[in-house]
Amino acid sequence: MRNNSKIWTLIMLMSLAVVVLVTFIICLAEINWAMEKILMTVDVVAAVVFTTCPVMITGTTETVQ
Repeated sequence: MRNNSKIWTLIMLMSLAVVVLVTFIICLAEINWAMEKILMTVDVVAAVVFTTCPVMITGTTETVQ
């Protein structure tokens, strides 16, 4: 996984940008209920991608003992 770390870092940065942008749109724009739910779904997916990328970059997982 090390040789793909630049790709995963780029994906991580893009997903962070999506999370920030979509969160601001949800909070500040006056949008209808359906669009808000769609944007919330996009926000959750981008957040999951953002939290998964460090594992893909390092190739390790932490376990709680």
